[in-house]
Amino acid sequence: MCSSDPEFLGPEYRLFKETEVRTVAELIAKHPEKKEDLIKHLGANVEVLIQKGTFNHSLVHTVLHNYLAVTDGKRRADCIESIRDQLIHMLHSRDGAMASLHCLWHGTTKDRKAIIKSLKTYVEKTCHEEFGHLVLMGIFDTVDDTKLVGKAILGEITENFKKIVSDKYGLRVVKYLVGGRNPTYIYPDAVKLLQQGDGNSQSKKDPIVRRKELTEVVAPTVLKWLAEQLQAGLYNPPMTITFTCLLNHLPASEQLSRVWSLLAEEASKPFLQGDDTPNIIEAGASNMLIKKVVLKDKERHAEGHEMFAKVLMSTVDPAGVEAWLSCNKGAFVLVYCWETLVPEVQEMVREAVKPLQAMLKRQAAKLKGAEILMGKLT
Repeated sequence: MCSSDPEFLGPEYRLFKETEVRTVAELIAKHPEKKEDLIKHLGANVEVLIQKGTFNHSLVHTVLHNYLAVTDGKRRADCIESIRDQLIHMLHSRDGAMASLHCLWHGTTKDRKAIIKSLKTYVEKTCHEEFGHLVLMGIFDTVDDTKLVGKAILGEITENFKKIVSDKYGLRVVKYLVGGRNPTYIYPDAVKLLQQGDGNSQSKKDPIVRRKELTEVVAPTVLKWLAEQLQAGLYNPPMTITFTCLLNHLPASEQLSRVWSLLAEEASKPFLQGDDTPNIIEAGASNMLIKKVVLKDKERHAEGHEMFAKVLMSTVDPAGVEAWLSCNKGAFVLVYCWETLVPEVQEMVREAVKPLQAMLKRQAAKLKGAEILMGKLT
C-alpha cells in the first residue's frame, strides 16, 4: 500500500514513494516519530471510504487492513463498528480477509455477533474462498458464544458438508474445526496468522472448551459422511489423512464406535501377503491411519473412553491375525496395539497370537515387526 498509495498517509507522503516498505506498519517501524500523524491521516481517509460505502474495491480492503493493523483503542473500535456488517463484501481478498480477522480479534461481543449474522447464507461460499475460509477459522478461535456459531455457521456447514469437504479450502475449514492447530493438518503460515488473535481481551472461554463445544455440533454429520466414505477412501492417501484427523479428534460416541467397527472389519479381512487384491494392512497410507488411531488409544483410555485397539482385537479372527503376521506391516499393527500399554488390550494381543507361536517365530527371523512383537510377548 505505502509504495503505491502514499496519498492516503498525509501531504508529506504524496510527493514520494517508500518503495522498500509495503505496509503502514512497516512505515511506522521506519518512522516511529510520525506514527500519530500517519494514523490520523489514514483514519481520516478511512472515514471517507466508509461513508462512500465502496467495500467492493480491493484498494479499500488494503486501506482498512493497514489501518486496523496499526490503530487501537477508540479509533479501532469505531472502525470495526462501522464495517462489521460489510465484511461479507471484503473477505474474498487477502487484505479484506485480514481486515475481517482484525475485526474478530478486537471486536466486542456485539461486533462479533453482527459479523456472524452478516455471513448468513454465505457460509458455504466463504468456505470455498482462498482467503475467506481463514475468517471462518478466526470465528472458531474467538467467538465464545458457541450456540450462535453452531446455529449460524456450523448449521450451514453441516447442510452443505459433502460439497465443503470435497473442496480444497472447505476441507481446511473442516480439519481446523475438528483438529485445531495440529501441525499435521494445518499449514504453518495459517497457524502463524491465526495466532495473532490469541490472548485478545474479548475471548474469555477456554479454547479447548470452545472447540469441544463446536466439534460436538458437527460430529453427527461428520461421522455419517465418514461411514459412507470409509471403505473407498481407505485406498486414497490424502483421504486417509482426513480420516485420521477426524477419527482422532471427534468426541467419543456410539456413532464413532460404529465407524471404528467398520474400520476394524476392513482391517480384519484375511489376505495373502503380496496378493494383487488390495488390503488396508499392507497399503501404506491406510496402515498409517490404523497406527495413529491405535496410538491415540492411550489418551482415550486415560479419559475412560472406548479404544479402537479393543474394537480391532475383538473383531479380527484367527485367519485375520495369521494374515497380519504374514507381512511386516501387519505384525506392526499388533505391536501398536501392545504399545497402548492397556493390560486388557495386551492380553487380547497375547491370546490372538498364542495359537500362531510357531509362525511368529519363523517370521521374526525375517520381519522386523514380528521380531519386535515376539520380544514384547516374551
